[in-house]
Amino acid sequence: MHMSPSGLLVVPVLLSFAACQPVFRGTGTDPDGPACQASLAQGGVVHVDVAYAPDGMPSASPDTCKVASGTRIVFRTPPGEARTFSIEFSGPPPGARAAGRLPSVARGSQRVVELLADGAPGSYKYDIHANGRTLDPVIIIDR
Repeated sequence: MHMSPSGLLVVPVLLSFAACQPVFRGTGTDPDGPACQASLAQGGVVHVDVAYAPDGMPSASPDTCKVASGTRIVFRTPPGEARTFSIEFSGPPPGARAAGRLPSVARGSQRVVELLADGAPGSYKYDIHANGRTLDPVIIIDR
């Protein structure tokens, strides 16, 4: 440190641009991987955010999640959201272990449902049940 000619103390500042970097699986910045997109996610782990409107209606972001077979999908509420939800497929599920109604479980201060999308390529409609309301988004498994 040194004094400037005006008498002010000058402190060197090191800038970090880490917050501007995209989130990728394996960087340690988000254990649930990147947000699922409508374009194909290439395996690994992706997440779908589950939120609630003021009237309690659940929402999924994104409402279409396109993944490669073998991708783990984490449906999660924001931290601090204690309301429960469940996932249920209206037809065959996208994976062998995704049958029936899948209730959310507590993980820290949020609720999550995890499933392995390892089924055959195709479109899988599902319901998010919460607060007596139902939303019907879709998962698409591509090759």
